[in-house]
Amino acid sequence: MAQMDLACGIRAAERAKGRVVTAAVKEMSFAKPMKIGDTLCIYTHVERVGRTSMALKVEAWAQRYLSDLMEKVTHADFVMVALTAKASRRPFLPKADRLDVVGLKSNGNTASSLSQGDGSSDAV
Repeated sequence: MAQMDLACGIRAAERAKGRVVTAAVKEMSFAKPMKIGDTLCIYTHVERVGRTSMALKVEAWAQRYLSDLMEKVTHADFVMVALTAKASRRPFLPKADRLDVVGLKSNGNTASSLSQGDGSSDAV
């Protein structure tokens, strides 16, 4: 769960161009366990951007040890809020017309996602 929170924080902070905080985690479901040696891959998708908050869908996948097998182990909905330096809510900045790349390292491996301007995301 902590790695999922970090991935959402990275995506939201890059969009907000500043500090963000996790306001809520909704509907977290653990489908399968992580096992020793597995590589954790986190993927985020921006669902909605409001004035001061952002809703993200996040999935955690396990690449099984010494295998090409990928299995979804958990998923959740996160709500992130943009903050000022004094920890007050502030508006998200308008999105620039460019691609955002977000990566999260876990155990020396990188899981990344690429977000197009339409809010969709793809694994990189």
